[in-house]
Amino acid sequence: MAERYSTQNLNYALTTFATESMRSGGPPIGEQIFPVVNVDKTLFKYRIFSGMEQLSDDFDAIRAPKDVSNEISRSYSEQERSLQQYGLRELIADEEYDNADSDLNIEQDAVNVILGQLQTKREQAAITLMMDETTFNKTAAAAAKWDAGTTYIEKDIEAAKLSVLKESGNKATHIVIPYTIASKMKYGTEIRDLVKYTQSNLLVDGALPPQLFGLQVVIPTMIKNEANAGIATASYDFICDDYDVFVCYVEPKPSMRTMSAGYTFRRKIAGNAEVAIFKYREDGRHGNWIEGLIEQLVVQVSVGCGYVITAVDD
Repeated sequence: MAERYSTQNLNYALTTFATESMRSGGPPIGEQIFPVVNVDKTLFKYRIFSGMEQLSDDFDAIRAPKDVSNEISRSYSEQERSLQQYGLRELIADEEYDNADSDLNIEQDAVNVILGQLQTKREQAAITLMMDETTFNKTAAAAAKWDAGTTYIEKDIEAAKLSVLKESGNKATHIVIPYTIASKMKYGTEIRDLVKYTQSNLLVDGALPPQLFGLQVVIPTMIKNEANAGIATASYDFICDDYDVFVCYVEPKPSMRTMSAGYTFRRKIAGNAEVAIFKYREDGRHGNWIEGLIEQLVVQVSVGCGYVITAVDD
């Protein structure tokens, strides 16, 4: 590992600050749907579950006296992948230090900017995976657009829930709805009646109840600049601006051995840091670099645990 990534250049105060900042707002959408599982190496193997082996009934469970119990096993495949390292840095000039109220404040500001950019990139990877119609076993178009006039929302969701249950043996737990779709759904009578008679004072982002037809509602709201590099005029939009909705099962106790829609595999950096902040000097430019690194990969581990409802909006 290059010298600047060793613990010699690791700034413990800024790393602690970065870790606390990451946790303060709760897990991002990507980690809510694809929980974190720690791995020891950049190159690692993980299990891919096809889905229904655990429901097989061809094992004889009756045991005679003094006989050993029959053996069962779960079949799965293994995939070898390499983690992706996300890293960004900002140079703080000596003149900026001279004019700042404190060195720590200006460095923490740099950390916040770096973390925001890193989270945007990581969130994009997770959103792309969950909204990919080719990633999971089942997908189907909505019966009608999910706007104020539709009455098919519950039927579409029930079809998705049934698919997850039959394909994986697990009851779906979460539904990911892009903000632009959620903002239209809330005006429909189907949703209005649900809110009126259940949780009229509890809304997610002012749009939907936290539970919708038995599923935890997740509404991505992160914004990014979609303008190409070098373009002066910014073009801001939601990271999750798809016309689809994702229904899935999320394992509450994530591990290599448990089935879920997917996981965020992460390796701790510089010993035991989820995110590491390094500080090192560049005399030629008369400033200090503040650099943030995080190493992870978002992957699908069970094709049956996810279902994409397509063409929900246009």
